[in-house]
Amino acid sequence: MRAFLLIVVALAACGRPSKTDTAWHQADGYRWRTLARARGDRAGFTLLSPSQTGITFTNSVSDSLLVENRQLAQGAGVCLADVDADGRIDIFLARTRGPNALYHNLGDWKFEDIAARAGVAAPARAAMSSNFQSPRL
Repeated sequence: MRAFLLIVVALAACGRPSKTDTAWHQADGYRWRTLARARGDRAGFTLLSPSQTGITFTNSVSDSLLVENRQLAQGAGVCLADVDADGRIDIFLARTRGPNALYHNLGDWKFEDIAARAGVAAPARAAMSSNFQSPRL
């Protein structure tokens, strides 16, 4: 009985998730916080489909363009920022050719492409520049 009780106490202590400090900490020019793991001590990522998130971005480059410029295989650009100051991180993805995407974070891993409305789609322009400014929404 005593051994059984020790096992139960040990399992309860190991299975109890530790309390993670998730408060925001202010630093010089930025803020940060510790991320709490959703699955206890198991780290990792969960694959979410485009139908779940609303993110359907692809950046295809033709072989003929790659022969001329191998740098195009690296992609055109990614920016993560809170462009509308709502406290959620939005995603800007530039295409090598074709319209860019600005995915507004709606919360709960749902996003909406607002690039055209925000004026940053630039469909007729090659997006190989780092001159991105936050749009006014």
